[in-house]
Amino acid sequence: MVKKNHCYQYYTLDYDTIFELSYQKMFHLFECFEGDEKIKLFLDMDIDIKNDSKYIVNLKSDKEKQNVLNQIIDEAIKLVLDKINELNQNKLNDAKILIMKSESNTKLSAHVIFQNIVFENVYHIKYLFSLLNSELISDKILDDFIYRRGTFRMLWNSKAYKNINLEISKTINYQFTDDKTLFMDCLLKNLPNEYYLIKLDIPNIDKPVLKNIKQHKKLNKDGIININNEIICIFEKIY
Repeated sequence: MVKKNHCYQYYTLDYDTIFELSYQKMFHLFECFEGDEKIKLFLDMDIDIKNDSKYIVNLKSDKEKQNVLNQIIDEAIKLVLDKINELNQNKLNDAKILIMKSESNTKLSAHVIFQNIVFENVYHIKYLFSLLNSELISDKILDDFIYRRGTFRMLWNSKAYKNINLEISKTINYQFTDDKTLFMDCLLKNLPNEYYLIKLDIPNIDKPVLKNIKQHKKLNKDGIININNEIICIFEKIY
């Protein structure tokens, strides 16, 4: 997807072409995904600089602000992995993680891709987020509104008219080989040969309910995990 003249334009491109365009660092390309296809676990984080977010209000240097962003990224990664492991008898301890960042005069941003953790669809990720209790979500640092049919900005691309590209900041448990492989591994729908498939058994929960799932959580004193008797989360390793 490309944004041009204040409107979105959609193109079907092969992966090689997308890589070649993105590698030029001149475009505004977003990956599109539907609501019914397997997708890698991903996180989107923003810290508002302009409005003096409480996370960085007393920080002066860019280095200090980046250190805070790094701490928030680590906290968010731990938050979601701990919840997945809490819901599983078998522990997932070898997640391959790719962290991208961009910075403007108004905010610090980060995208996190779990390269070998895959969900049945984006709405299952949204359900996982409904089970999380964190100030990162309530303070809108960790965005949980992106988990629906939509788009996600790709590596080395900027938002339209911003010219601030997403760049790789660091990786965890990931072996870099070359730029093209790195780019492909950052795509949400380009699944690796081996990955953990997270399976959430969510009886009688449809998309409209998922959209308002936090309201259900507030109404249920035992927590949403007990709706319809039980919610079961398992993962299967795909070879």
